[in-house]
Amino acid sequence: MRYYRIVPGIALAILLIVLTTNAFIGLIKDGGARAQGLHNAILYTGVLNIIPVIAVFLLIVSASFFAREEVLRLGVYYKIMIVWAACTCFWAPEKNIAIISFSYILAIPAASALFVKYFDGDEIYECFKFAVIFVGTMSFFWALFIPDYGIAADSEHDGLWQGVFTHKNSLGMYSVIAIAMILALKPALYKDIYGIGAIGLHFILLIKSGSSTSMLAAALMCFTYIFTNIFSNVRDSSVVHQRLVSGFVVVLTIITLLITLVYLDPSYYPLVPDSILSRVYIWSYGWGLFSESTIGGLGVNQYAYLNERGFSDMEAILGYSVGSSHNASLETLVSYGVVGLVFYIVMMAGLSKLMVYRIGFGGAIVFLSVFMVLGVTESVNFGYNFPFFILTMLSLLNSRKGG
Repeated sequence: MRYYRIVPGIALAILLIVLTTNAFIGLIKDGGARAQGLHNAILYTGVLNIIPVIAVFLLIVSASFFAREEVLRLGVYYKIMIVWAACTCFWAPEKNIAIISFSYILAIPAASALFVKYFDGDEIYECFKFAVIFVGTMSFFWALFIPDYGIAADSEHDGLWQGVFTHKNSLGMYSVIAIAMILALKPALYKDIYGIGAIGLHFILLIKSGSSTSMLAAALMCFTYIFTNIFSNVRDSSVVHQRLVSGFVVVLTIITLLITLVYLDPSYYPLVPDSILSRVYIWSYGWGLFSESTIGGLGVNQYAYLNERGFSDMEAILGYSVGSSHNASLETLVSYGVVGLVFYIVMMAGLSKLMVYRIGFGGAIVFLSVFMVLGVTESVNFGYNFPFFILTMLSLLNSRKGG
């Protein structure tokens, strides 16, 4: 492989990772304060700080995105994601923030098309491997040498690493997604010492972050990786495997929603760990919001919207402001209603089938299991790291160019 060819790709991959996670947003905010999601982060840092970055990013990407007609063939599920992002413009209580979010997410399929145009599957892997190593290394040194930003200082998370991110869970989620991407793209890791090193680095970051959900996702990821390598041809992209993975996504989406219902009975509260009890109160409040508009939902970012305007009693109950439902399925249900949840499930099931076709059964299961587990206690499909998940997913979908 001619490594000099992918140097521009590595630089672009680093830029995309920084822009599609909440990395480095702590430099803009005082002391790396916790962000409560994409919309709030834009609110608190100021719209004027975000617009120029997105404008330049769109300008760079658009030049190559429209260079050749075939690049525009994004596929039906890419278009569905664009429509999904556009819905935010109609539902969000803060219209200007919704438009910025829409532009931000719309640029990600364009960036993926850029990689498809210039790089093959191995080169895409190399670009993102070096990019995640860069951001991971920055987080490692940030925690060691700039602890005022790199280590959480609040009473609940004191001493836990957050790196260049704004919260320890964000670092944990980023780390486990990065590991999943490497495992999904490169099953034969024994031939790739840098890939092994990248996984080792991100496991250190994951453990030091203390993110329980991310660790659970990592455990499931390792199990599925070993299982699919032993009992299955990881390159197999048969119709049966496509249906199995789609069913896996649908079932886990429903399970993550049912988990929030199981714990609503107060008699279970004594059995709930303290770290989860606050989530239980938030889920209960979420179901109350859902009951107000079951079909079409209340709109995106309603938790933060109501808290900021004093319409919620959650701060009095928990002692802090609530920015999300901390559950991907419930967040979708509250924001978009039953119609939106069905639409979301169809979209994710379709994407999972395409992923099996591109990278095989094993890689798809490894990567998707991480996302689904993270969705149990975090609103990953509305958080700052969700664009990074979509970016890595699109890169995986395009990496094999047909299997």
